Amino acid sequence: MRILVIGESCLDVFEYGTCPRLNPEAPTPVFISGQKVTNNGMAANVYANVTELLPDAEIKFIKQSGGDIIKHRYVDKASNYILLRVDHDGPVDPLELESRIIDRIYEADIVIVSDYCKGFLSTETLAEIAKVAKISFLDTKKPLGYWAKDFSWIKINSKEWENPNHDPAFIKDYGFKIIVTLGEKGARVGKIVLSPEKSVEVKDVSGAGDSFLAGLAASYAKTRNLDTAVRFANHCAGLA
Repeated sequence: MRILVIGESCLDVFEYGTCPRLNPEAPTPVFISGQKVTNNGMAANVYANVTELLPDAEIKFIKQSGGDIIKHRYVDKASNYILLRVDHDGPVDPLELESRIIDRIYEADIVIVSDYCKGFLSTETLAEIAKVAKISFLDTKKPLGYWAKDFSWIKINSKEWENPNHDPAFIKDYGFKIIVTLGEKGARVGKIVLSPEKSVEVKDVSGAGDSFLAGLAASYAKTRNLDTAVRFANHCAGLA
C-alpha cells in the first residue's frame, strides 16, 4: 500500500514549568521554566502517526522546502494547561506541482492533505491534487468551496465548520463528504454523530486533529469503511 502525506511541517516546542507567583509588573503569572520537549508537528505529526499505524505501508511526505514554522507553548506542569503560545510563521514557499509530484500523487493509493493555510497550498493546487488522487483526505483551515469537490473526504473541526465564508452551495452539494470533529463529543458525518467509546477530559488539544486525521486515513486504508474509520479516529484523538 502506498500512502502520500502533503502539508506544512512545523516544530512543536513544549516548555514545561511552574507558576509560583504573580508578576508584580502586570496581572500575569511568573513562569519558571523547567523542561523543554520538541517534536515535529502539523503535517509532520500526521505523517509520524500514519507511519506508526501502517508500519507495512510505503509512506512518503511532501512538505515545504522553505519557511520555518515554530509553535512554542508554555505549559503549567501541575495542570498541563497551556499558559501561552508563541508562533513563528514562515513565510512558506508555495508548492509547485511538478511532474514528479503529480506522479507521486497518482501512484499513491491514499493521499492525505493537511493544509494549515500557511501559504504552501493554494486552492488551485489543492483542487489539482484532488483530481489526480485515487482516494484523498483533506484537513484544511480554508473556507470550503467547489475547489474541494474532488476530495473523497474533508475533515474540519467544529470552530472551522462555523466559518461564515464557506460556500453554502458547496455545503449543500457536498456536505456528505464533510466530517466535523466535535472534541470530546466525537465527530459528525452528515447528520450522524459518532461518539467516542470512552469519554476523556480535554486539557490540551495540541495534535488531536492531526491524530484524528491519521487515524481516519489509516483505518480507512485497512477497512474501506468510513464509520469504522471515524470511530478509530475518535480513539486516536482521545489519546492525543
